[in-house]
Amino acid sequence: MIDYDLWRQRLKSEMGSQLKHYGLASDIKTVLKNAVKTTPALFVIPKDENNKSQNSTGTYRDIVTGGIDVLIIVSDYSDALGAKAGQSLKAIRDGIHTSLRGWTPPDCADVVNYRGGKRVSMAKGLLLWADTYESLYQKG
Repeated sequence: MIDYDLWRQRLKSEMGSQLKHYGLASDIKTVLKNAVKTTPALFVIPKDENNKSQNSTGTYRDIVTGGIDVLIIVSDYSDALGAKAGQSLKAIRDGIHTSLRGWTPPDCADVVNYRGGKRVSMAKGLLLWADTYESLYQKG
């Protein structure tokens, strides 16, 4: 199983004070239910895992694709359309991408790859975006 806190720590060490909060959460709904007090923030959220069993010289190995959603929360109340929040989001996403893509976590067997992103919510100057990153690990 992937140690999701390692991914959070990696982001925090690479991005530093660019964000005010680095957290872990079980899912996006949990983050949305709790009041977002500090922005910009990110939460590392586990993704589903997929198994690709392999038979190698008579022994089976489980090669698992696992990963995270990085939920980014930015706010800017200076315009009703959220354009400023979108500008902040780009800089944060670029930093996250640089921090994770190509990194090999100690508990993984391959580098981290970017899978895609999506807008989760935009309301009242608060923009939530999730980017998905994944890697492979061997389950024992």
